[in-house]
Amino acid sequence: MFRTMASDPMWSNARNGLIDLRAANLHLTTNEILRLALMQRQDAFYTNGWLVYVVSSSAEYGMVRMLGKWSRTTEQSRIFLSLREAKNWLEDHGLANPPLSIQARFPKWQPKPAVAPLRKIG
Repeated sequence: MFRTMASDPMWSNARNGLIDLRAANLHLTTNEILRLALMQRQDAFYTNGWLVYVVSSSAEYGMVRMLGKWSRTTEQSRIFLSLREAKNWLEDHGLANPPLSIQARFPKWQPKPAVAPLRKIG
């Protein structure tokens, strides 16, 4: 998901993002959510703008909330169950800067490098 966002020519970590996940299959394990969160904390995918998500169920709401917690973007994330609500919120709040990002609060903080996958031996 974040690779797709970052490959968009309009992507910028200074912009707000509206991520519509209503048609997505979000049957993710906790480990997959953690991997997405770690990826989102990398410089190429990290954003200082608002991240506004649209989901279609309370289970997906919980997954996106967990993603925000682990990626340390909860202060700049909002989750909605309808696209109309998300767009209205973004129109009302999109020009205001989100609370300071973790990198702004802790300038020396750097995301940890990705850990190499484990190999099965034997």
